[in-house]
Amino acid sequence: MAEIKTSFPAFYVDDLLDGDHPPGAFKFYANEAGEIIGMNAVMPFNNEQGKQLATFPFTAKHKHHWQWDGNREKPTLSPSLHLPGHWHGYLRGGEFKSV
Repeated sequence: MAEIKTSFPAFYVDDLLDGDHPPGAFKFYANEAGEIIGMNAVMPFNNEQGKQLATFPFTAKHKHHWQWDGNREKPTLSPSLHLPGHWHGYLRGGEFKSV
């Protein structure tokens, strides 16, 4: 299965479970103290649904984690985001871009 090659804007939504959001929709999640510790995002996916919800934790206690630049409107994450066999790219300045 070939990975989807596409770019799409990232945009904040209040509730990812409310509605049928296209790839690029994201929401931050926080710990009990209210500190942002990760992001959930709708990503393209090679199946009959065409998308999936992915989780990107920001803390080192997870095996895979990402660094966030602190920008809530046009976030940047590093390293790359990889859903093997489906999508591989970067979130830079509020834009998801395939490699």
